[in-house]
Amino acid sequence: MWVVAAALATESVSVGDGTIDVDGHLDEAAWQTVEPARDFLRFQPTAGGEAPGRTEVRFLQDDRYLYVGVKVYDAGYRMRARISPRELINADDQVGIYLDTFDDGISGYIFYFNPLGVQQDIRHNAGNWNVSWDTLLKSRGRVVDDGFELEIALPWRSLKFPNSHGNPQTWGVVLTRKVPHQGAKYSWPQLEVGTPRIFADANALEHVRPPRRGSGLEIQPSFTAGQSWPVEPGPIWNNLRPSLDARVGITPDLGLTATLNPDFSQVESDVSDVRVNARFAYQFPEQRPFFLDGVDWFQDRGNALYTRSINQPIYGLKLGGREGPVSVGLMHALDRSPIPTFTEGGTPG
Repeated sequence: MWVVAAALATESVSVGDGTIDVDGHLDEAAWQTVEPARDFLRFQPTAGGEAPGRTEVRFLQDDRYLYVGVKVYDAGYRMRARISPRELINADDQVGIYLDTFDDGISGYIFYFNPLGVQQDIRHNAGNWNVSWDTLLKSRGRVVDDGFELEIALPWRSLKFPNSHGNPQTWGVVLTRKVPHQGAKYSWPQLEVGTPRIFADANALEHVRPPRRGSGLEIQPSFTAGQSWPVEPGPIWNNLRPSLDARVGITPDLGLTATLNPDFSQVESDVSDVRVNARFAYQFPEQRPFFLDGVDWFQDRGNALYTRSINQPIYGLKLGGREGPVSVGLMHALDRSPIPTFTEGGTPG
């Protein structure tokens, strides 16, 4: 296992073999070999002013993870940090990590963490915030007397990035810190309030060396069963529902996804449908994992593809990603009972 510092607009530093134990203690020697990002400046609610105390964020990497170490100290106030369900951290102190893996200033990944390491993840593309997107990552934090320490491990296979054939890459990075009792947010570099292109002014995270290969094969089988009383007539296997989801990472970004007889019963429910102005079509957000995978390659300004019209798919296939200058987005699904798209009004699906 090797560990290399991903530099912030500086040269990378090799520290040899070692491991990073994601335990909320920045006690590994490798962390001290990296120059941290500092100088967080307020951008919300007004511009200007330094964050209370000291804020330091460092990056390391190995063949499996991109690591982030956060240290806040000399803050002079008590941290807000609660053990809560994933995503529900908006009232807590937070650190945000914005990664523009293609360094195009348009799209990227956004991760927020409270001081205990509770996670929130978002996919951002051309001003659109996809809060339903979720991925796998590790994080652990701890509150100390004058601040907190936080360790994060982002698996390479949870991110998409260019295929650089082993050559170092430069990513865009923005870091934020939220201080809830002030109603303020601070950033590095300083952001503009309400900007639709939050990655446009990102700093450079240089010498990033992700693996050359794709994420490999991922298979997720599931099986559900149900029974109602009084017992309905017919064979019991009529209430059994096996399903299968699979994804093959062909390159670090291009992937083929398939689903067979998918079960979406655990997907978050929709918000209430309150139609204030019926002249305009009502569009529900997509929250189903199969349709969210690689969602960037299936969006356009006209919202031509409304995947919620695919109601009960028997199976689905998707090919999406970017290879060099070419972006690909192909999808096919066979639906038991399609519903109208939001552009077709009340016509059959």
